[in-house]
Amino acid sequence: MKEKTEQESQDINIAKGSSSYAGFLALDEVSLTSINASLVPYYRGTQRIKLLHENVGLQLFCPCLRVRFGANGKFLDQGGWPRLSFVVDASPSLFEILNACDNAAKTIFEDCGSSSEWKPILGRNYYYINNPTVRLHIPTVVNDNIALYAVEIHQKDSSGTVQKLVFSKFDAAELGNLTRGGIFVDAFFSLDTYGYQKNASIRLVVKKLVIHSD
Repeated sequence: MKEKTEQESQDINIAKGSSSYAGFLALDEVSLTSINASLVPYYRGTQRIKLLHENVGLQLFCPCLRVRFGANGKFLDQGGWPRLSFVVDASPSLFEILNACDNAAKTIFEDCGSSSEWKPILGRNYYYINNPTVRLHIPTVVNDNIALYAVEIHQKDSSGTVQKLVFSKFDAAELGNLTRGGIFVDAFFSLDTYGYQKNASIRLVVKKLVIHSD
């Protein structure tokens, strides 16, 4: 892993919020009444549920999320590669937004008459110190049998300087150490619906991650 220092102006933008990454809304920019869901074309004539805010695809920016459980390579995808994710505490405002998203998507899902079971995005099995938690997923791509992270990962030190991390290889243990419990992260993520093995829900997929140093 290598580190590359970003320009100071970018550091400031990341600290301010969604202005640093076009299309991502800060939590205080989201109106609960403007959240809805719709069926959109997907793959080979199929459809999927898309979450919208004022009729635009909803993506969120959340600063200073506390990691509860770090990433690990315990679970594998269909290709045998680790399916990486980590769990963070959800603030009350994030809880409200995700709950509204869950209700909107579930309504469309039930209207479709699917035989799958809808799983709430806010895991009821992960309550600690009265705080709900959510799982953030780190996407990967595989080229020529080599797995790579499909996400921008940065690290911010105590002075506010942000460095882009460049990974030479896929290493679940290394990523797990970077996102270990107690660390804070700023996360830019999309809300993607999915159906798999008779289960359906919303997956929070990280597009950009800023990890705070200890």
